[in-house]
Amino acid sequence: MTPNPSFPEATVTTRTTSNRTRVRVLAALLAVSLARLVLVGCARLGLAPSACDTSKAQNIGFVIGHRANAPAPQVVPAVKAIIDGAILSNGQYVIVSADGAPFVYDHNSLGALVESGESLCKEHQATSIEEFPAALAATPPVTNEADTLTALSLAARGISELPGEKLLVVIDSGLQTIAPLDLANGEALYGATPDEIAESVLVPEELKGMTVYWSGMGDTMPPQEPLTLEARQLLIDIWTAILTKAGAELVIVADPLAPVDPAVDTTVSVVDVQPVEGLPQPIQLTEDSVRFTADDYTFSEKDRARAVLAEVAARILAAPGAGLITITGTTARYDSEDVNIELSRHRAEAVKALLVEFGVPADRIVTQGYGSEWECYVPDNDAANRKVIITSGSQQPEDICR
Repeated sequence: MTPNPSFPEATVTTRTTSNRTRVRVLAALLAVSLARLVLVGCARLGLAPSACDTSKAQNIGFVIGHRANAPAPQVVPAVKAIIDGAILSNGQYVIVSADGAPFVYDHNSLGALVESGESLCKEHQATSIEEFPAALAATPPVTNEADTLTALSLAARGISELPGEKLLVVIDSGLQTIAPLDLANGEALYGATPDEIAESVLVPEELKGMTVYWSGMGDTMPPQEPLTLEARQLLIDIWTAILTKAGAELVIVADPLAPVDPAVDTTVSVVDVQPVEGLPQPIQLTEDSVRFTADDYTFSEKDRARAVLAEVAARILAAPGAGLITITGTTARYDSEDVNIELSRHRAEAVKALLVEFGVPADRIVTQGYGSEWECYVPDNDAANRKVIITSGSQQPEDICR
């Protein structure tokens, strides 16, 4: 297979026959003779700016975790939008499998490679938009365990010398099981602060200045026990600290991965999830997790709300010491306070209805609406004021800002 001549050789990773022989397989949509062609001369053909233009190329390094303890890799809508934009810009890509010994699975152009004119460029882009997500999700694991940090390094190195914009897309649970970030060792997840963990690992220099879009962080499948809300947030904080140390920015893609069987032969150690008694602190449901339709109490993203509240329900049911649960709705300041209070109460009731559907006894839940006149109101920030707060025991909603 002939690699794309414009792709830096530093990204090509092979293994010796004793353990490291791998053949990079082009994604199905690009495994055609176009791989031998280089995009040249579109401007000379009078096509710039056009479908053939590469002057604003967006290059993506993909890290794909295909493993037994997480859902099968999937391209959620937010990630697909990023990929589609890169395809239309005629950027390049590298795909790294984040198994126990990460390797470059594939690299090539995301968009047009041809010099035969506008129509063929558009045709190739349309085919890539349709077929690339499935090819990406087929990235295989070969070695047991998971080493996401090394995979990030390989992906960043693979696009670091390409002209144009460079970003990383990760589809992975984030539950690494290889030292120095072996989260299967309980002390690694719970025994130190995220900043201390970040200080203990060597971060890849190639990540500096890159934005990392992460899909599926904390999403699990049996035999991995589901993460508690606290464990999921701790995992996010750990990777945020590591990437911040590297000079990169982490953007969490909120859409959860559907629980699709990964159907792989490799194995991964499970990560211990410590139980938490009661609700150690109020749970805030903001627009990033549970979003309501503007000026209404219906969920604008029902599937996302169900996924988040299923976790909250599991958390409450696993903590009988939490006792009575209070759900408090708040709103932005857009109408009379009486209307705002009524709207926020209805939003609290909508959250209660889903929690009850997921098994929380209705008689353990009370609801109330605060509207916008309360201690934690944030001036000139409507999004920050549209939230639902879940408390237990002696906790108060105002605790979130004290």
